Amino acid sequence: MNKIKKVLSFKGDDYQKASKLTFGNKLFIININKIKKRCEQSYHFCSQDNFMHSVDKSV
Repeated sequence: MNKIKKVLSFKGDDYQKASKLTFGNKLFIININKIKKRCEQSYHFCSQDNFMHSVDKSV
C-alpha cells in the first residue's frame, strides 16, 4: 500500500527523478494520467451539457 501511495504522489516528470521506480510503476503512472484526463474531459462535457439544458429551459 505504501508503494502505491508513493507512486500516486509523483506527478508528470517527477517519476524520472525518483530513484527506486520500476518500469511497471511508470506504466501505472501513465495509465493514471490517461484516466485522469478522460475523467476531466467527460466532466467538462457533462457540465457543458447541463449548462445547455438549463439555457434551453430558460428560453
